[in-house]
Amino acid sequence: MKYDIFFHNDFDGRASAAVMLAFLQSRGDDIANYVPIKYDIIPEWVDERYFEKRMVPRRSAAVRGRSSAAPHPAIIVDFPYHPASAFWFDHHLKPFRRDGWEARFKPDREHRYDDTYRSACHLVYDSLRQGFGWKPPVHMRELVRWLDVVDGADYRSARQTIELKEPALLANAAIEFELNNHAAAEWTVRYLADHSLEQYVSSSRIRPVLARVRRAIASGVAFYRGHIVIDGRVMIADLSPDPAADIAHFAPYYIHPDMLYVVRYHPFYGKPNLFHINVGCNPWRRSENKKHIGELMKRFGGGGHRTVGGAEIEGRTNTLRAVADMVDYLNRK
Repeated sequence: MKYDIFFHNDFDGRASAAVMLAFLQSRGDDIANYVPIKYDIIPEWVDERYFEKRMVPRRSAAVRGRSSAAPHPAIIVDFPYHPASAFWFDHHLKPFRRDGWEARFKPDREHRYDDTYRSACHLVYDSLRQGFGWKPPVHMRELVRWLDVVDGADYRSARQTIELKEPALLANAAIEFELNNHAAAEWTVRYLADHSLEQYVSSSRIRPVLARVRRAIASGVAFYRGHIVIDGRVMIADLSPDPAADIAHFAPYYIHPDMLYVVRYHPFYGKPNLFHINVGCNPWRRSENKKHIGELMKRFGGGGHRTVGGAEIEGRTNTLRAVADMVDYLNRK
């Protein structure tokens, strides 16, 4: 049997899809279509007939280039719930985005939600082992272990994220560097289903990407040094002049290790009037954080976890107003 897989377009989403692919292939199934998605599709996602309609060509990043053929059963990993899913695994806060969906949700071995997991990759891995008796390839133990580190921002230091010595951190940087390359997303899922992280970063496809990544990180650190604005215990960074600078994602804490929060924003890729806002807590000062950032971002149509979250806002004026509200909230004792 073939499925269409929908996965959050980041390292955790792609790794989750890779685990899912390895499981499917172990029982003779496969994936027909790989669909990396971001939260900007939520207005379409809450349509009960989303998967019926998605194969009809229209102007949407999630369906661009698809034919009008009937869709395959949908697998969703690391993304909010949809009742039409054949499989669904997620760990994010507030995954039920339409009234009535949470009441209808009945957990089973194909559908599981658990926000105690640091990564969706680990949740998918455990769910398939426990629910189906699946025996994962040995290399996936390392993938799962590192996704808990990466998606949980459980790094030893900000310097570790800049120096990028470990294969998992190199893989994450390469994925972030090519985030809008959907062909690269599919290749990554397929490759990680069969290969280790060390093989991934040593592959002929990724080596030249990493050379560009290292230059981009150095440039990103320099950008942050010149563009961070301090307000109380919050760093604010307008990445509009260079959204790619965010590849040095933890650079603000590298530059200002005593600060507690960072709020950054930039136009959404391909949609200049739609802005992405990311809010994070200093991973090395978590004990000082008394706010739930995921709950905060839910107020603005987004979501996340206790220490990190994101949202998309229409228009620069609305974005600046939202940023000001977020900063005000984070600075309250």
